[in-house]
Amino acid sequence: MNFDRKRFFDGYRSQFSKLTQGQVAGLETLLGFIEADQFLTDIRRVSYMLATIKHEADDKYEPIEEYGKGKGKKYGRADPVTGLVYYGRGYTQTTWKENYLKLSVAWNKLHPHEEVDFVAHPELLLVPRYSYFGTSYAMRVGLYTGRKLSDYINENFCNYFQARRIINILDEAELIAGHAVKFERVLGASSV
Repeated sequence: MNFDRKRFFDGYRSQFSKLTQGQVAGLETLLGFIEADQFLTDIRRVSYMLATIKHEADDKYEPIEEYGKGKGKKYGRADPVTGLVYYGRGYTQTTWKENYLKLSVAWNKLHPHEEVDFVAHPELLLVPRYSYFGTSYAMRVGLYTGRKLSDYINENFCNYFQARRIINILDEAELIAGHAVKFERVLGASSV
């Protein structure tokens, strides 16, 4: 899957709004990862993933740290073993030590010559390459909630609203679904 950048960015501006240079750079990086991702072959799934990133990364299209760093939430406390806090990081705000561990195991299985430890180094999920892996992998296999992209977007139907359950409960589901519809238009028009 490849995308004509001019058509993509023109389409984005017509569907959403103008872009900052930082957003353009972030989207360029994401499109490069998506084009190289052999597991993402359905534009609707890519659309939903980008819509989720738009929301979870506060429209920046780059991996970010959760605002407040989990303060007041159970996952916002320092782990008794590592002393680290596993608040939201990355494109989709990975939380909880268990999820950092699952991503470490998955990465190391697929990249045995380049092992990482997201539990010992949670800040690595702020590196675009690792964050993209975490996003794509987690959404495809149901790492966070047990629900995955193919549960809601497959050959028989597409339900962007319910797909929010992949990441979280239905918070902001309507907003993200609307973004996904727009991304589907943009990606469809720019696909080459």
